[in-house]
Amino acid sequence: MSSMVEWVSLLRRAAENFSRDLDPRELDFSVASIGRLDDILVRSVQSPEAFKKIFVGMWTYLAEVLIRQYGCRWGTEDGQEAKTIGEIRILPPSDAERAAQPLRPMDLLTLRFHRDVSLTELAMEIAYSWFADPSSAIKAEDSDSMRHVADIFVAAVRASGECGLDYTPESVFRLDDLIDKFWGPKPEHATYEAMVPAIGAYLGEVLVDATAAQWVRTPDGQMAVQLGAISAFPMNKVGKRFDRGREHSITQFYREISQHWSSGNEEIPATWKSMEPPQAKRGLLRRG
Repeated sequence: MSSMVEWVSLLRRAAENFSRDLDPRELDFSVASIGRLDDILVRSVQSPEAFKKIFVGMWTYLAEVLIRQYGCRWGTEDGQEAKTIGEIRILPPSDAERAAQPLRPMDLLTLRFHRDVSLTELAMEIAYSWFADPSSAIKAEDSDSMRHVADIFVAAVRASGECGLDYTPESVFRLDDLIDKFWGPKPEHATYEAMVPAIGAYLGEVLVDATAAQWVRTPDGQMAVQLGAISAFPMNKVGKRFDRGREHSITQFYREISQHWSSGNEEIPATWKSMEPPQAKRGLLRRG
């Protein structure tokens, strides 16, 4: 029976050999390299023999990226020595905010096709789940809790190798690109339900920091950012960005509302009155 130290050495060697043999320049164990791994995976499943040859290398490589970039580690669910490779798990980061289940690394490749999500999207969703209850933003009831949700989103994005979300107006202009990079159009429902309120909380926090606006809870229970007579609904705008793409640019939304507030005009623009449909396309949000 191998010790855990021996298992870890064996698994890391398999991942490093896979990187060296396939594409060492792009498979550099960065979060960005998961996109390259996804391409390799999609192509390899078209040939069962090719897939079989690199299967172990693929899942050990993906696991090593999560371990090196997110602070998790190899181990077993019960903390005992593993008797077989099938007992090996990826244990969540020690600073994860809530209880998180160990991951069976080879299952991640299966999830990629079962749920029809990219490995990049799956990795980001896993990272976010380690640091937040996906429903936390939906339940947030005050400005402190919204800031907490926004901070969790920033931490997850930073762990994925993306810097620059520093609560400045300029950082908002990166959100459209981040959505395209990590999630793409119309993500899976679970991803949508987790990321829309998280990104919306960040967008709202930037508006609060940059203007005299404040978070308020509307009579129907939504969190909005309000200045004078005008309320902005960041979560709904992010939901529309996911649903309809860049025609509902977050950058444009931020520019329009911050400029309007800066002008001192408290009258609601006529073009915004259509932004309050009675019912949203998805159940999470109702206004834009």
